[in-house]
Amino acid sequence: MSHDAGGIFAIGILFSMITSSRLFVSIDKSMTIIYRLPQRTFVRQTLMSILTLIVFVFLFLILFSISSIPTIVLNLIDDNGKRFAVFLCGILVSLLVGFILFEFIYLIIPNKPMRFKQTWCGALIASFILEIFIILFPLYVRYFMGNYAGQIGFAIILILFFYYFAIILIIGAQINCFFFEHYQPFDEAIGTIIHKQNQPKSNERTHS
Repeated sequence: MSHDAGGIFAIGILFSMITSSRLFVSIDKSMTIIYRLPQRTFVRQTLMSILTLIVFVFLFLILFSISSIPTIVLNLIDDNGKRFAVFLCGILVSLLVGFILFEFIYLIIPNKPMRFKQTWCGALIASFILEIFIILFPLYVRYFMGNYAGQIGFAIILILFFYYFAIILIIGAQINCFFFEHYQPFDEAIGTIIHKQNQPKSNERTHS
């Protein structure tokens, strides 16, 4: 095992990247529905998802690191004016990184050429909503992680955080699609629309 540890580690990293990148495959499928686009081939979809995962992890680590800096600095500063300035700067920088994160997703993942003027509004709104979650998330960790029940709650909150992150991502894409691409929402659920489209074929088979 010690002799083969490097190979096992490399295989583990590759496997984890492929499985984690399926998140962006799911986002890609959602974007095809929102923008009414053809789906990428399996190879193109896999390459896109792995590249997006690498950039996403890098930006996400920066986002959380920057968000935690004001909390650390505030504990070292006694002056209220400086404390407020540090807190405000931390929020602004975190918003900027969040905006870059969403903008990257909205520009790269849809299977068609996208421009900044088509994506900036949804990215801005999504980054504001995400910042609210990032500000509230450490408060839970600080006040409710002192016992066993808090640790169970942390796992639940973490799952919910990524669930709401996906919702925030879709909301931003819907805003871009509706106000800048001028796509109207479906009148009914997609499953219902597909069912109605296939209904005549079902009737023909029944009569035959």
